[in-house]
Amino acid sequence: KGGFSFGTQVELYLPALSGYFPMSLSGQRMARYDYYAGFNSKGWDIRVGSLFEQFGSGLILRTYEDRTLGVNNALKGARVAYTFGDYLTIKGLYGLVRQDFDYNYNTSSSVAAADLSFSISNAAKLDNIDLSVEGSVVNKYESLSGEATSPLTTGYSARLNFGTHGFILKGEYM
Repeated sequence: KGGFSFGTQVELYLPALSGYFPMSLSGQRMARYDYYAGFNSKGWDIRVGSLFEQFGSGLILRTYEDRTLGVNNALKGARVAYTFGDYLTIKGLYGLVRQDFDYNYNTSSSVAAADLSFSISNAAKLDNIDLSVEGSVVNKYESLSGEATSPLTTGYSARLNFGTHGFILKGEYM
């Protein structure tokens, strides 16, 4: 309504079967929940709560849910994106990492990321051709107990997309 959106998802599981989940979860009832609030208007796309996002092909950052596999690696945090016309999109996000059925509040594992997509063909008003360049940077911080310093892992990605007359070529370097 008026650019605002809200959603939730709650899953309840019976006690785990032996061999399907870590033994620390066996004999317990498990619940998993996701929720979000968002706003989308005039080029802005803002979301807080459970985040599902993919940059490029997903090799540098991909959060998703697959109920049949029991996978849900959503981030809990905030995502802000802005689109300039139809040629430039900038995204930034920050969130806590999910581990099994909960987020890592105590271990301080987090992800901060940014993504840029620039459509050369839309900016230059080229017909019959689709040409864009994209790039991403992703930082993952993970606090380790007993370590003097905690590791910060940084990944970079550069992408080039080209398409014309039904032919599509995509390349990505990380």
